[in-house]
Amino acid sequence: MFKIKTHYHINFTALLLLICLLTGCNSQSPNIKSATRDNLLGTTITISIYDNIPDSLFDTIITQCFDTINDIEARMSVNRADSEISRLNENHEGAFPVSDDIYELIKNAIQFSYHTTGAFDISVGSVMELWKQDGDFIFLPSPIDIIERLTYVGYKAISFPADNKISIPTGMKLDLGAFAKGHALEVVRGILIKNGIKHAILDFGGDIFTLGKKPDGSNYRVAIKTPIIGDNSLVCIVEVSDLSVMTSGGYERYFEQDNAYYHHILDPATGYPANNKLLSVTVISPDPIGADALSTAGFVLGLEKGMNLINELEGYEAIFITEEKEIYVTDGLHGAVTVLNEGFRKISYN
Repeated sequence: MFKIKTHYHINFTALLLLICLLTGCNSQSPNIKSATRDNLLGTTITISIYDNIPDSLFDTIITQCFDTINDIEARMSVNRADSEISRLNENHEGAFPVSDDIYELIKNAIQFSYHTTGAFDISVGSVMELWKQDGDFIFLPSPIDIIERLTYVGYKAISFPADNKISIPTGMKLDLGAFAKGHALEVVRGILIKNGIKHAILDFGGDIFTLGKKPDGSNYRVAIKTPIIGDNSLVCIVEVSDLSVMTSGGYERYFEQDNAYYHHILDPATGYPANNKLLSVTVISPDPIGADALSTAGFVLGLEKGMNLINELEGYEAIFITEEKEIYVTDGLHGAVTVLNEGFRKISYN
């Protein structure tokens, strides 16, 4: 699934990350067709196809894509009591049967957990639910409750006693929230390719996959939002094609209590939001599932450990933005990042 990097860099003409806004799309591509749905996977999803196709084919593809995303959410969301993940979390009597894709996702998650020494850990669900009310991240738990729930966290205790069967200890709860969007992007990409689409952008709440290039052969231009609460400016811009751009940051899902901010990215070791003086971490890769997991792990690990992790892996590059307003980029992104916000400066990480 992933390999140790041996002096490998992704060969981009000009690349980087995302969050949000595509610039100049409609004026440059009059044939672009887009469809948007709210409240899927906890976000807004937009699918934009640049191929010149009939409306009937576009409608067919879009229906298939959104039906598939609905199915993924229905089976993988911990916020749905009848989902497969929720039923697995309530089953502690032995092996529990799951769908093929959930089985493979959880096995992949274990590999990433080992490689990130637990900075990415889907078994953090029992702690995560303490911070939620009605599925929203809005509640500050007591330290005693967090300490108790941490005893249920530990990816090494997840076992696979038979094909498509998973066993977890009593009290443990899995949460695929840091993995599901990457999986959905991968699946939707496959649907587009199967239907002959060669040029498209998938925007899953700021997590992006660009399929091919624009019809004129140019790269897609994507802009990165400044990762500061209440700041809607753009921090940088990049051209990218055939890559996923997955971002983790604490500036969109958070709450404030007693003059303190609490974001949703928990450190599995402490049960509290990760605090490593980072604003955001973006991982760029042809692999959206791995990029999704590694952006979370990088945010938890912090700048030095996170950068070292990405630099060890083949097929992944990253941008770390710190509270000091410094944009650190891995070697494979050298020269590819254009800073728009004068309050930030770019630094190559060696």
